[in-house]
Amino acid sequence: MTQDRRIEWGHALTGTGVLVRRACAPLTPVGLAVLLFAAVIPTLAGLDAAWVFAVPAVTLVAARTFAVGLAALGWIVFPPAHRRLLAELAARAREQA
Repeated sequence: MTQDRRIEWGHALTGTGVLVRRACAPLTPVGLAVLLFAAVIPTLAGLDAAWVFAVPAVTLVAARTFAVGLAALGWIVFPPAHRRLLAELAARAREQA
């Protein structure tokens, strides 16, 4: 794989990881609302209350873990020179903040 292609793949994976990480927090309350609504429906009223809170929590942890894995994979795909460049840019940004 060429260096340009590795950079493209690395940015795509890292960007997708960031997108998943940003999307998982707002979607967790939606999942909780769906489970609460399902618990109210008479046919699903036997749903244990612990599941109503456990499923969104596990989903949030799993989504965050998946996002970190994608971003780490993207970082691994980057060529070493590009990783150094990104690290320098991040260090400069932290100094200015």
